[in-house]
Amino acid sequence: MVLSRDADYAHYLYTCNRCRSCTTNRGRASVIVCPSYAHLGYFSYSGGGKGYVAQGILEGKVKASPEVAEVAMHCLLCHACQTMCPPGFELITVVRQLREWLVSRGIYGSLAHRQLLDNLRNCGNMWGLAPLKRISAKKLGLSTRPRNTEAVLFLGCHCGFKKSSLESELKIIAAARAKVMVLEDEPCCGNPALELGDQGLFQEMAEKTIKRLNALGVEKVVTICPHCTSALVNDYLEIGELEPEVVHFSEWFLELIDEGRLKLAKQAPKLIATFQDSCHLTRYLERGDVAREVLQQIGGLELIEMNRSGDAAFCCGAGSWGEELVPELWRFTVRERLREAAGTGASALIVTCPYCERSFQKARPKKMEVTSLARLVASQLKD
Repeated sequence: MVLSRDADYAHYLYTCNRCRSCTTNRGRASVIVCPSYAHLGYFSYSGGGKGYVAQGILEGKVKASPEVAEVAMHCLLCHACQTMCPPGFELITVVRQLREWLVSRGIYGSLAHRQLLDNLRNCGNMWGLAPLKRISAKKLGLSTRPRNTEAVLFLGCHCGFKKSSLESELKIIAAARAKVMVLEDEPCCGNPALELGDQGLFQEMAEKTIKRLNALGVEKVVTICPHCTSALVNDYLEIGELEPEVVHFSEWFLELIDEGRLKLAKQAPKLIATFQDSCHLTRYLERGDVAREVLQQIGGLELIEMNRSGDAAFCCGAGSWGEELVPELWRFTVRERLREAAGTGASALIVTCPYCERSFQKARPKKMEVTSLARLVASQLKD
């Protein structure tokens, strides 16, 4: 639904008192958690500021323009603003619908914004790659048949098309002797369309995915990308009923460990590490503690939290296609986060999201290894 006075969030637009709590850590006003506000310093770029722009639109005082698109797209949709807002106003919905309002009027944040949506419409993925480029089930050594399957491994576009290594996930599946399948020609979950302002395309993609997954009759969907997890769990509620339970791979680790199907070595080399909260797992889904429970069971690991962690964590910069749409915001955010990680004295930065991993690695951190939770768990499997 495009911006409307009838929406649930409309009341917020007229009751927000511009307290700026959406920009800072709750109870620690000096600690900024909104990347856009930290980068530019203007309230208009914060979650509350974007709400103020939306109010102007509803009152007919603000027209569609490149200037409005600049404000709307200068955001990583990291959810920090909504998490920190004292009354919990639906700021993410406001930003998404502000973008939809612009796109519906032919206003894009940039040529890159338009191209990403064109790629998604025409090719089913953000990079415009041919479907045949998707990694095959045969190459993964996994079945595409639901018979005797306990879970569907939902790869997501990043792991399905890009050069992300799935060796660790496959090693864990083999160690647990889990019967897992993948979808042939897996569809995109639609999250990019939703975040970039094409609600109609999102609905079309979501309906297709719901139909495909429900038809399998499998009880569980295991996702690798937290963006997919969040879309399937939260955003699909507005589209239709998805029957299987949806869990992120990090949550599945814990299930397998608790069931005794995955055993980790009790003795391991000492490793001092810090942890990057995935915005979608920690804030959108409130499941950030699961990964920490897994980390607690890894021998030799000492976890040092960053100053901004948990629901106050600072984004990696890759959220909502930040690198492609607002590269200057991405550079600022990823460098800021890496400086904070380095300040802990840790030698490793652990992530649970492929976009976080790519963002940090592209920024080339010095004296710090960036590793996924899956890779760390796979390296600690008991022989």
